[in-house]
Amino acid sequence: MKTNTILPAALLGFLVSGCALTPAEDESTAAATPGDSLSEPLADTTPATGVAASALASTIPESVAVGTSVDLDAHAAEEGFALPPGQAMIEIVGLAIATSNDHVYAWFADGTVSSGYSKDLDHYTAPVPYTLPGGRVPKDILGTGIASNARTYTWFRDGTVSAGHSTNLGAYGAPVAFTVAAGETLADLVGIDFASDDRVYAWYRDGKRSIGTITDLDAHQAAVAFTLPPDRKTRHIVETAIASNDKVYTWFQDMEHGNAWPAVADAVDGIIVDRLRALGAAGVTVAISKDARIVLDRAYGYRDVDTQEARMPWHRSKLGSVSKVITALGVTKHAEQSSSFALNTPVYGSNGVLSDASYAQAMVAGINRHKPLVGFAIAPSNRVYGWYENQTVSWGSSSDLDATSGPAQAFSMPAGKTTNDILGMAMSSAGDVYTWYIDGTYSIGTPTDLDSVSGSGGAALEWSPASGISVTEVLGIAIRKSDDRVFAWYADGTYSSGTSKDFDASGARASYSPPAGKTIYDLRDADFASTGVIYFHYGNSVSTGTAADLDSTAPPYNSALASAPIVNDWLSWYGDIKVLHLLNHSAGFWGSGDVDGAARMFNVDVEDLTYAQAHKFILSTRRLLWAPGANDFYSNHSIGLAGHVLATASGMPFETFIRTRILNPLGLTDIVPIGTGDFARDATPHGVSDGHLVTQTLAPAESLNGLAAGGYSATAGDMVRLMLATDKQSNHPDILAASSLTLMETPPFPATVPGRALGWDYASGKLGKGGDIGGGNAYIAKFPAGFLLGGVDVGGMTIALCANGGASSGELRSLADAVVKAAAPVPVGSSYDLF
Repeated sequence: MKTNTILPAALLGFLVSGCALTPAEDESTAAATPGDSLSEPLADTTPATGVAASALASTIPESVAVGTSVDLDAHAAEEGFALPPGQAMIEIVGLAIATSNDHVYAWFADGTVSSGYSKDLDHYTAPVPYTLPGGRVPKDILGTGIASNARTYTWFRDGTVSAGHSTNLGAYGAPVAFTVAAGETLADLVGIDFASDDRVYAWYRDGKRSIGTITDLDAHQAAVAFTLPPDRKTRHIVETAIASNDKVYTWFQDMEHGNAWPAVADAVDGIIVDRLRALGAAGVTVAISKDARIVLDRAYGYRDVDTQEARMPWHRSKLGSVSKVITALGVTKHAEQSSSFALNTPVYGSNGVLSDASYAQAMVAGINRHKPLVGFAIAPSNRVYGWYENQTVSWGSSSDLDATSGPAQAFSMPAGKTTNDILGMAMSSAGDVYTWYIDGTYSIGTPTDLDSVSGSGGAALEWSPASGISVTEVLGIAIRKSDDRVFAWYADGTYSSGTSKDFDASGARASYSPPAGKTIYDLRDADFASTGVIYFHYGNSVSTGTAADLDSTAPPYNSALASAPIVNDWLSWYGDIKVLHLLNHSAGFWGSGDVDGAARMFNVDVEDLTYAQAHKFILSTRRLLWAPGANDFYSNHSIGLAGHVLATASGMPFETFIRTRILNPLGLTDIVPIGTGDFARDATPHGVSDGHLVTQTLAPAESLNGLAAGGYSATAGDMVRLMLATDKQSNHPDILAASSLTLMETPPFPATVPGRALGWDYASGKLGKGGDIGGGNAYIAKFPAGFLLGGVDVGGMTIALCANGGASSGELRSLADAVVKAAAPVPVGSSYDLF
């Protein structure tokens, strides 16, 4: 039983071992009258005079009230409280009151726990680390409570509960299942704790409270109604806790601002707030349309967690890849307006948009880099092997790759792989052939059977380049025969060493220099001879040297290849690429651009790099994956190139075209390039470090080269307005003709690329697009007429969510579906429209 008895210090230390932070609080703290320490401040907490009212008004209201289990402010109205330095209210994952001394414990999303009283959560102990059971993370926590035996119980979102102490939440055994009150769900739980008789009280989003046990939350009493302080909603509850005198403490946070049809807000606000807290995200703007009218345009959470400033509906945040939909609209608009440009216009060639001969020259350079040789390795016997695009292999010497084998012979590959997937090859001291692929896997085999050792039936072997390096930057791979250490050379002029699956396991990267007359991008592959000398192959020549000096022992000399006809005619593939291939990722381009690499190639500063140069770099260094339309590979560069094509075809900069032909006619002033416009209208971007939200600097834009692929920021409201301008409805003018919208929103290659329209992802008629970029996440969706989501008709609705960090686009997509499903059945006044 919880009592007001003051315990001896020694006994207190024993009891609190289950719930207190270490070291234990001193006797003067422990002897504070239980109950009083919960609510009595130790110093004046009135804000200093001279603080602007507007500054106070823009922060998120946070408070604590004292009451009973069915009347949450029966004993004391709401008052403010203080968090530990650097913590935000949204990062609280659990609150509980200890039995022995009525100290309030607060667990945070960064994996720390503090102790204090109700209005100063770290008054007694600053945050220290805690651990969770079974691979769980802080965001999995639904609520916490401390029983009279000093054990801390933690209820999780997967429907389990664990027993432990404040710094080890699973110390006393693996989690077991629990059930919520009848008619409630796990997502409805908003507060939980133990009363003095160790019965568990639980509060729910529908305004009800149940009484039960640790594993059965309504075992003693079914859920009954409770009341809140004036103007409070259950969605404002962060957590509840019960003191030794059975007074209930409830911490509140009002996170929402903006407009909505009231019934729609009531239906979705709780879902959004709960998910935002569960994710530990900074803030988000959300807008919803129904029947071609905007019925909600609101903001939730923080504009800036450091200043505690609230997010408002007019605060923009980064869209990431959602920008691709804007690009597709622009390209389709030009196709609609121009007599000489269409979605099926060739990108290259005399009849294409990019007809300059320099593009063809870059293509030839790229073909020569990757064809016909796809791999080069040296056996322990110093026999030199070469593998070719037509899936043949020869062997001989470094100067004559088929001197011993004669005509090249066939080799086999792992299932699903082609020679176009090979990134590099090398041979170990045992003579095994290691082959690394562009999808991040590798195989082990023989010269004629590349996975005979690793086998094709088991799980794929995975590898990673050096930290900070992408797969596209790997130029050559070798294995040192003396110790089987793997070396890799990169496009940034560095190399690393490690293992076959971790290329920098042996330490930091170091610089290397290519031979005179060669560039970094001439390197095709490399391997060690048994002597320790490294042979570097450039497609038609070889040099020998060290990892840092590629020709220290011999400058480049000729290397004759076996006769191996080119199989895939990349020049023909390039000639077949149309504008629409760029917009649905089926052109065959691999990955994102590389502005640093392009700037090095053209010897310019990154901010001075043109998109033409950026694209010629890709053409001359990267492989083309397949014939256009045959498959899809998500490529930021492909969409960026579409923006360059639009600028070239229209004769105006990409940003100017989008602004003057799409955004301005629609009055959409809150869709702008990242780092431009009035920064007062931007939400602060946030990252996550060790589970903790960290503010980032929004810097002025130095270049708009990445704009088409992921460079816009916006509010959710303006993104829904943009979607309403593409809905073929009469409520608001459309920016494109209905026929153009049909082309844009229908997959052009349903047999080979069924999941991609132009700019949009496509699934059974639903159009969606997510984006993730440093400090910003977004998701938008359009639901076609009659579309069912979990049995609910959401047809004709649109939704946009724009977060300023802490939530992935995938998590926003899940939230969008839940919100739309909840809002769909709600009747809305026929004239209500926030457009």
